[in-house]
Amino acid sequence: MGIPSPCGRARDEGEGDAANQNGRTNRQVVADFSGSTLSSDGGVLLLRPVDASRGLTHRLAQCFSDARRQIYVDHSLPQLLAQRLSGLALGYEDLHDHQRLRLDPLLAAACDKRDPLGEERFNPAHRGVALAGASPLNRLELSIHKRTRAHKLAHDAGRLEACRLQTGVRCRPKYAEEIVVDLDAMGQRLLPGGDPGVVRTPSSGGRLLPGFGQALRAD
Repeated sequence: MGIPSPCGRARDEGEGDAANQNGRTNRQVVADFSGSTLSSDGGVLLLRPVDASRGLTHRLAQCFSDARRQIYVDHSLPQLLAQRLSGLALGYEDLHDHQRLRLDPLLAAACDKRDPLGEERFNPAHRGVALAGASPLNRLELSIHKRTRAHKLAHDAGRLEACRLQTGVRCRPKYAEEIVVDLDAMGQRLLPGGDPGVVRTPSSGGRLLPGFGQALRAD
């Protein structure tokens, strides 16, 4: 008759005696990777209050138009944007990473998913997956360039550019006397502008980019 071992495995009484005589133990080490609701990205929950205080996702969503039939929509536009931005903040730049990230309950909670485990989704085949995969996120990024029945989340490039500028300016010190424009290493340069405090860049097609202030210096 067996007795419980320290690891919960049944062993014969004589087995322990043999182990003691040899100076060894027959304990078994078991690694179990079957956890279904684990996450290694707990820091994503810290991004949620930051996003809420700055209103980044909310302002970005106003730059898009959603032509989907909402009755069939599982992932709202703000949730898609929050998922993509949170993934980038966590270091997941490739859209294919979201094939696994969509199973992360903490990321789902950070994206304001009421059901972070995806157990209440309308389509039974999608239950257990709370977030969007790579394909919906890819359509979100490409809808401005394609006109198909699947690409229904087009964005307004002008409003999006203005949103980026406003968000960047809001992050600057309130009483800054000078703001340095870093044009990185892509070969861009400032084009002459007629109005003080206005910058024209090649990437903007000569459009005005206001709001940087009176003193500008290309670094």
